[in-house]
Amino acid sequence: VTAERLYIQSLFSNLEESSRVVITGNNLPAGIINLRRAVAVVQHHDAIPGTCRPEVTEVYLNDIDIAMNETQEIIKNSIRTILQLPGRITTHVEKNIFLRKYDDEKSANFDVFIYNPLAWTRSYIVEIVATPSISPKILSSMSKIKNIIVTNINGTVMPSQYNDKDGTIYFHANTLYPLGITNFNVRPVYDEVNSDNYDHKQQYKKKDVSEFVKDNNYILLKNNFTEWIFDINGNLLRVNQKPVSLEFVQYPTDTTTQLSGDAYHWRPMDAAKNIILCETPSAISYYTEGAVTSILKINYANECVNGTEINVTFKLNKVGEKTEQISMNIDVEVGPTVHTNSDVAMRIQSSILNHNGHFYTDEGGFHHRLRIFNPDKDKDVLNNVAGNYFPVVSSAYIQDRNADDQLTIFTEHSHGITSSKSGEMEIMLHRRISSGFINLENVNKSYSNFRILFSTVSEYENVRNYMTQYIEHPPMIFFHHNNNDTHHDQNAVAQEHSQLKERNAMSLNKEYIPIPSTLQLPINIHLMTLELGMHEEKESRRVVRFRLINLLEPNSNNSKSAITVNVTSLMKNIFSIKKWQVRTLTGAMEMTYAEKTRMKWGATKNGRSSMIMMNNNNNEEQWSTGDVVVSIKPLDIVTLHLIC
Repeated sequence: VTAERLYIQSLFSNLEESSRVVITGNNLPAGIINLRRAVAVVQHHDAIPGTCRPEVTEVYLNDIDIAMNETQEIIKNSIRTILQLPGRITTHVEKNIFLRKYDDEKSANFDVFIYNPLAWTRSYIVEIVATPSISPKILSSMSKIKNIIVTNINGTVMPSQYNDKDGTIYFHANTLYPLGITNFNVRPVYDEVNSDNYDHKQQYKKKDVSEFVKDNNYILLKNNFTEWIFDINGNLLRVNQKPVSLEFVQYPTDTTTQLSGDAYHWRPMDAAKNIILCETPSAISYYTEGAVTSILKINYANECVNGTEINVTFKLNKVGEKTEQISMNIDVEVGPTVHTNSDVAMRIQSSILNHNGHFYTDEGGFHHRLRIFNPDKDKDVLNNVAGNYFPVVSSAYIQDRNADDQLTIFTEHSHGITSSKSGEMEIMLHRRISSGFINLENVNKSYSNFRILFSTVSEYENVRNYMTQYIEHPPMIFFHHNNNDTHHDQNAVAQEHSQLKERNAMSLNKEYIPIPSTLQLPINIHLMTLELGMHEEKESRRVVRFRLINLLEPNSNNSKSAITVNVTSLMKNIFSIKKWQVRTLTGAMEMTYAEKTRMKWGATKNGRSSMIMMNNNNNEEQWSTGDVVVSIKPLDIVTLHLIC
């Protein structure tokens, strides 16, 4: 998605009309074509790890890896073209890029560019993570860094924090414009002698957090909207003053009987057993006094677990929009040690009194459907467990039958989920099987990212669509180092603020704002597609395919209401639309032409229906001119072809 959008924007943005590229023939970059093909291939169910032979999975992954590397180059070239950047830029996925300059304090300053692929203005917590493969020289230099100063293009200091144990930087990017590129400058602070001159509301103030835990006998992760309380061993106790627990379990998988499970079929051999065996985890660390985020990390391994290693990270944002703060981010890593022939799940038990076995899962990431746990679904009690799991693409929830409370789980990728009793939600994380014609013995790790939201039903309705799209379309981060920067006087930290704008002027100082906030898409309207479409021979160029969806779930109050969008105004700073068409969902046919030529059921004859071709007096597909204005009903999708 990011590559497609940036490529189109690079073709049109910041260029005079006479200099713009006319998109013709097959000049779509090979990387985008290859990635389209690779993604299309892995949509087949056999491409899912665990349902195809290892050598097939290896081919799929290799194809995706090659296409991703090609696409990374397209993304970087597009950024360079849009911003007219000198020299080389790097992306967040290229490890240690932002750390390589730390071995030279005079050039440690670097620029961070953030691309927002959504057509909504948003904010974002940027996390720049150090990798384990840092050289001793860099680690030695990093240990001298006491803090981080992050400024936007106007010289305003952003809330930030720095973890000197692993070199991780966090800062709040407060305004990311729709389809825009925002610039921030990151500068290390090597001396804290005069650190009182800094605004401690914005800058991380170091504190021995263990003293808080020692005095209060619990770990608190809290912001303006929610609070999570853990005991000193990291066990979840309460959320928003109500009892909640979280545990990890594994089901022994039947591999011996005629009903044995395999890669295609799961059949537990026994009830789930708790993975965690010890009272104190193998390792625990917490970081709760930062200005940007509070973090709790827990590791369960070796003698502390029943054969399966678990790493879990809780992260609660403390700045930003309500959508960024209202939920807890939970990252779960299962493995590399995994119990043979087992299925690993995470359970959350809350005080929500939903009807026993009543829960809701999304269908294709959009409309939610009521699911009911049926204890009599199968004569085999154990088969009932597997038979009552349902797929989730983006979110699932339970609601209290006596109140307005709701527990929602947002997920970054698809999972299986169930709810077998009141207040409980169970999410499948990982499986490992060593028998059958598919051998999953070498599938050692799984990664899952969740956002857990305890809220009222109305709060959920207000943030649901934003949170779902924020998770599915994260901003893209790029780095550009300023090699000509001069290191500030280490003994004059007090001068940092007076020199801030002057130092900021030495950075690239470039941004790209194609859609101002006043022109962004209306709430609940999401830009699904912005890509190069079919080659229009009569127009001697390719069209731009543009697809919008109304994310509002239909109900009795809004089923007929529609939202109007002026696409011409929305995109006027990116490209000028000369002609346009409303197309069928796939973009294969112009809508009016498709309606005239489609096969429809005719009148019944002798009790039988017959298919007839609708009359068609015009074989030409019509193009429209003028402003592109479309009306979109709840959960409706509008596909447009634009000639620009």
